[in-house]
Amino acid sequence: MKVSLARRGPSPCICYECHFVAIDTEFSGLHETLAHQFSLFDTPACRYKKMTSCKIRIVQFGVALFKFNGGTNEWHSCCYNFLIFPGAFDTISLAEPIMCQASSLTFLRLHNFDFNMWISEGVPYLNDLAASKVELYLKSRRSIFQNGSEIEKETLSSTAIYKKKLSGPGSATLSDDDIVNLVDDLKGFSRIIQAISASRKIIVGHNAYVDFFLTYQEFCTDLPETYEEFKVNIVKIFPQIVDTKRLAHAIKDHFFSATDNPDTLFDTALLTDTNLFALHFNTQMKEKFSPKIIPSEEYKTVLEQAAKRRIESIPDNLCHDAAFDACVTGCVFIQLAYLIQRPSLQFCSMHATARDQLYGCRRWFNVVNATRCTVPYINLQGDDPVSHRPPLIVVVGHKTHSNLCGLIDKLHRDLPKFGDYDLKYQAGNIVIACGNPGWY
Repeated sequence: MKVSLARRGPSPCICYECHFVAIDTEFSGLHETLAHQFSLFDTPACRYKKMTSCKIRIVQFGVALFKFNGGTNEWHSCCYNFLIFPGAFDTISLAEPIMCQASSLTFLRLHNFDFNMWISEGVPYLNDLAASKVELYLKSRRSIFQNGSEIEKETLSSTAIYKKKLSGPGSATLSDDDIVNLVDDLKGFSRIIQAISASRKIIVGHNAYVDFFLTYQEFCTDLPETYEEFKVNIVKIFPQIVDTKRLAHAIKDHFFSATDNPDTLFDTALLTDTNLFALHFNTQMKEKFSPKIIPSEEYKTVLEQAAKRRIESIPDNLCHDAAFDACVTGCVFIQLAYLIQRPSLQFCSMHATARDQLYGCRRWFNVVNATRCTVPYINLQGDDPVSHRPPLIVVVGHKTHSNLCGLIDKLHRDLPKFGDYDLKYQAGNIVIACGNPGWY
């Protein structure tokens, strides 16, 4: 019996009651072809174009809801993990292939991903446009049902998959309510995303450009033609987006240039490593007014180990379990938000409110990290920053390198020791793009 996991998700009222939502996703792949790989030559618009033509899918979606208790200065979390698998519904599903990469599937297997459960119990989904197409499809076939053709219908109830055999004149009529209920069930996980969107809460991810891109595409609506339209549309759906990787870089830059008393600040080197678990460890402050984080019971022991950098020694490692990573992402956001408030709290006699903690970093809302791109981040509510990458290097072959492939091979051997790079062949020359030291 197939249980509808969407029914176990957070209800709309819980989404409204929490202070913010943290998310994390796992994918079926990273790049469909070499042409889709992220490159140092990518502008934000070019990156968007690459993503729109790629067929990777979200296979697991983690949601962590965080609520603050002002009386005890504690943050409490409630976490949900969803396996996401598109519902197969007649010919409609045939138009939506799932692209998988062997390396990504191997990665998931190494982190205990249950492929059988993903296929047999994964929650279906339809974005708004796909749901409209299914509804029109069902209504256009209603006459077939009424004419007595024998049809087997597979759909989702609130608790299980069931099959109905419809046959005989007049016995197979689909009412409008039947169609609405069927489409609503087929939306599945999309209803969870709709509830989060309707709550208008802060939604937090880590290095989350691809997460938000695929969330928009799979669970909200089809992608617009242009990158500019995408930026306008996504902040209508999620008006308060935070990327903790970008936030860590921004806070480091902010404090590094601050003119406040150094005694009230902290060692900005703690934010140099923006790996999620490094941030979780490095940004913990056990101080009088620092908030205490109470994780979900199932993750309490693991997070205690993670705080001591012993996560790899845990037998059932939860790293890259989407719900666990979402929980850690939420913890990192709280800790980074406290770092912003920390200088002012030195002169106060009480801890910060939830609003002070969350909105103290509001200036960095709606910017997401751009990995291996011409710019360090993407501004969803305005102009993207100017690129500060080193200038391109043009390599022209000479008589000792008559074979272009030999020159390229030599560059690939020699360049890695100098740092991150990409190269391409252009107008008879080889063009090299270099990453800044420590570029993110």
